[in-house]
Amino acid sequence: MCGPAAADVVASLADSPRGDLGQLAAGVTKHANRRKAHAQEARRLRAMLASLNANSPAETQSTSPSNERPDGSHGSHAASSHTDETSASHAGATYSPQSGEFWGEREPGVVTALAYPQRIARRVGTTDEYLLAQGTRATLPADLGLSGAPWLAIADVSRSRARTHSASATIRAAARLSERDALRILPVRETLEATVEGGALRGRKIRTAGAIELSSTPCALPKDDAVDALAQHIRQHGLTDFPMFELSAQARQLRDRVNFLHAQLGAPWPDLGKDFSTLEPLEWLGPELEAIAGGSRAAVDMHAALQRVLPWPEALELDSLAPANVEVPSGSHPAVDYSTGRPVLKVKLQECFGLVESPEYAGMKVQFHLLSPAGRPLAVTDDLASFWSGAYRGVRADMRGRYPKHPWPEDPWNAVATSKTKKRL
Repeated sequence: MCGPAAADVVASLADSPRGDLGQLAAGVTKHANRRKAHAQEARRLRAMLASLNANSPAETQSTSPSNERPDGSHGSHAASSHTDETSASHAGATYSPQSGEFWGEREPGVVTALAYPQRIARRVGTTDEYLLAQGTRATLPADLGLSGAPWLAIADVSRSRARTHSASATIRAAARLSERDALRILPVRETLEATVEGGALRGRKIRTAGAIELSSTPCALPKDDAVDALAQHIRQHGLTDFPMFELSAQARQLRDRVNFLHAQLGAPWPDLGKDFSTLEPLEWLGPELEAIAGGSRAAVDMHAALQRVLPWPEALELDSLAPANVEVPSGSHPAVDYSTGRPVLKVKLQECFGLVESPEYAGMKVQFHLLSPAGRPLAVTDDLASFWSGAYRGVRADMRGRYPKHPWPEDPWNAVATSKTKKRL
């Protein structure tokens, strides 16, 4: 499948070459023994080729190497909506049965690239580094005589002993390669990539040949792709990159109530965690993700979104199992805080006169944080009866002089609970 000139290149590759394969294939070498070995191998390969050609049936069709590809298309490569792949086996080389040659076989780079497609490499910027299709970075020594070549077909690369830059390997033997030939041999893939910046989705169309990025251009994403990209970002990074997902106090409390019930009762109450990382974004944020994919930056009602993850019909018991608010003797309804894993009620001491038993939810008593008239903590207890009969006397002695306008009765059991001062009673 190759002509005499290609045999010279293959002979060079078999000789563990070092340097510019273009010169080596032409017989330019410093060592006579290498010239002799190269010539012998080339003659052997040509003889094999002649034997193959003599035994092959004649073919009449040929393909122009300049403009036409094996599939009949024209140009360097064609792009599809998502992927465009070629391979060395059928689109990497154009074969002419009449001549028995691949297109460009007289270019050592083409033959080398066909032999080692994953070692096709492109120069990184204006440096002496090259990025190989397989993802490795390699340095090109100046003495190889290939400095500045945009593309190379590498026959031999070795790992660097001293790594003083980003490249982890050194090129030992290579040949120049045109970009056109490189992209006819390597599979070219076109993908859509989405990134999130400040809660907004940005799309890019990226063309790659192996690990080599050929181009990256902004583009609009199809809605389904945009929604999937948003969901994937949330799976990996959470909601922190989306300002519209900020939790209201009501939403935070609902999250904590459900987590409390999960800890106390288990299934079917879900474990929401603090950042909802246990939830599938498409299941509980589907409508919101569609809106964001359409360009919306409006704040999301996270309390309503969280309602979707509540188990039914158990959710009907939520307010009795873990109520959002509890009525105290003064008639007020302070919010219950479940963020610490247990129900906590922060309320002024005077509002709890006469309350003996702490309410109990999902098997756990409410812990009261009894506050001064200024909202400072005075006592923490889940046993109000013991507090009124014991520690309250010390609190009363300390506070009645500091807050004389507020009631500090000797008998808290039978006093009127209030949120008002004595004057307003």
